[in-house]
This record gives sequence, structure tokens and C-alpha cells, in this order.
Amino acid sequence: MRIMMLPYACLLGVASVTASSPASESLERQIGRIAEVGLSHDPAIGLELLEEVDSSVAVIEEPFVESMCAVVSDPSVHGAVRIATLDLLCRKVAPKRAANVAVSMRDLARRYSAERQTGRMANTGREELFLVPHLVRQFVASSVVELAQRLDDQSLLLDFYIEIVADPAFPYEDIRREAASRIADNPANKHVRKDYAYRAIRENPQWVAPGVFDELMDDAFADRLRPLLLTGEPGIRSFNYLALGLLSEYGDRDTARQLRQWIAAHEDPQEAARRVSEPLWKIDAQGNPQMLLDYIRSDKWDSYTRRVWALKTALRVGVPPEQIRMAILEHAPKALNHRGLKHSLQLLKREALLRGVLRPDDLPEVEPPPKNIAEALQRVQAEQQ
Repeated sequence: MRIMMLPYACLLGVASVTASSPASESLERQIGRIAEVGLSHDPAIGLELLEEVDSSVAVIEEPFVESMCAVVSDPSVHGAVRIATLDLLCRKVAPKRAANVAVSMRDLARRYSAERQTGRMANTGREELFLVPHLVRQFVASSVVELAQRLDDQSLLLDFYIEIVADPAFPYEDIRREAASRIADNPANKHVRKDYAYRAIRENPQWVAPGVFDELMDDAFADRLRPLLLTGEPGIRSFNYLALGLLSEYGDRDTARQLRQWIAAHEDPQEAARRVSEPLWKIDAQGNPQMLLDYIRSDKWDSYTRRVWALKTALRVGVPPEQIRMAILEHAPKALNHRGLKHSLQLLKREALLRGVLRPDDLPEVEPPPKNIAEALQRVQAEQQ
């Protein structure tokens, strides 16, 4: 227990630098209670202490940054306290010490990855197996946004994101997507972000992550991505799916020509055409907006979100909103008796209302999508009765 207390004793030092004497005495009493109860059994004491520090300290300086990083990395400390400590650090660490926090999280992730790959994770404990990814998720999904504003050099964070995206030891796809998203919205200039996005795309050809780098696309970036499109030897060509997704969403005509050349050279052109039908359709539809309207009004069923994509793309390429509205109204009667199309229509209606394409009184017979799982289950049960 004494070892566990040491980082928290340093937290008292953080407060005592800037807080009034009564507050310091209160924190000292709380640390005494930590010794009696133990954070691993009662996280409320640690969380209360952190709240005191949060309310009394404007900036966290050394040596307390390292002490708090030790709390985040310590598997004997309760997970809720580790997560709250990480959040507090990212919000209040002194700019000149922000890199320390990033390095600490990077090292924690690296240890986790190494232990998973070598089978040593059992030595750490089952709880740590799930908690470290949660800490990394918290870091890349929210906490790091404030930390990044305190860093003059973003390369440390950007390199860390690349490691996460490329690391097969991280079993959670959402963490990899969040890391990729942090590359796209990092405070670094757009040229730097493009370089790191290019690395992520080049090094992960089989990964599919729609939308994460769309905001970085322009003609110059499309030129860089096109050579990555096909991978492998001529007889066993595969695709870089990140590059293919970005280029097709961008409507890159040169990519369409490259795909059609690949189909023509394939030993089974029909199978090849099937494999790239979606990206080809997306590229062609952006060059011929009538295809988007025809698809919206049809009764074709491909996926829940394809019509929403067609709606957004039609607006982006300049199709008049009233033409899109009429296509949706024509589609609605065909969709109401089809389970997949019905749900798709709910999503389509919500998006069209948000974007001002549909009027508030359009399609009153179409319910909006359920707000949560509980509401969705209620609707299913009502349909079954």
C-alpha cells in the first residue's frame, strides 16, 4: 500500500503549490484515508482527491507530471482513478511538459502491444487486458485534443497515431479509427497531416476506414494515392482499400480508368467487375448526377446508408434540392413495405430534414430512426405483436 500512495502524495504537492492551506490540509487527510482503504477497493477516495486538485490547480508542473503519469500506468490503481488522472493531466499539464504525457501513453501502449504479442499479458492480469485499450481510447478519442494544443511539435503524437493504426495487437477497431481521425484533425498544418495520412494508408492496405481522411483530399493528394491503389504481383493483384475508398469518394476519374484496365486484364473480368462495382459506381455517379437521382428514387437495395451517401453527394455536386426531394418522395412508397429499405428511408428522411431537402410535413408516415437501443427494441416488440 505504501508504494501505491507515493504518486498520490505527490498530488498533494501539486495542490500545495497553488492552493490555500485549508485545501492542502484537506487533501492531506484524504491521502491518509487512501492508506486505510486502498484505491483498488474504493476508487471514490482517489476521485475525490483528483477533484480537489482540479479545482485548486491551474497548471500541473514537474515533478508532479511524472508522478501522475505513474498513476495512469500503474495496474494496481483502480481503473476509474487512472482514467480521471489522464483526463486531468491532458487538460492542465504545463505546455513544456505536455510531451511527457504523450510519451507515457505511447510507452503504455507499446508495453501492452508487446505483452499481447508475446503472450505475457496473463502476467499483468485480465483487468489490465481490457483497461489499457480503454485508456488509449480515452486518450485518442477526447483527452488528446486538449493535450495537442499544448504541444509545439506534433510529430510525437502523430507518430503514436501511426503506431496504433498499424498495430495488430490493438483488437478494437474504433481505437484505430480514432487514431486515424486524430491525424486528420491534428493542429499541424495540412501538408504535415497529409504526409502522415499517406503513411497510414500506405502501411495498411487491407484496412477499411471510410471517411477518416476525406477532409484531406484534393487533386494533389489524389495524385499521391493513385500509385498505391493496386498492390502485389500482377497475377495476384489486390487493392489498398483505404486508397480505393478515398479516391472513389473523391470521384477520381483516373482511378475509374485504372480500375477498368484492371478488369479488362483480369482472368475473370466478370468477377473483377463485381469486386470494384461500388467504387466505380460512386465515381461515375459524381460525374453524372442523374445516376444519383435515379438511384434515390429506385427500389434497389444495397445497404442502409447508400442513399444517404447519394443524397449528400447530390447536394455536393450541385443537384437542386427540390429534384432530390422529388426523388425521395417517389422512392418512399416502394420502401415502406421492404424491411431494409424502410430502415434506410428512416435514415434518409432524417438526413434530408437536417439538410433542408425535405419539408417538415413530408412523409409523416415514416418514423425517424430510434434514438437508442431501448427504443429500437420497443419498436421491434410492437411490430411482433
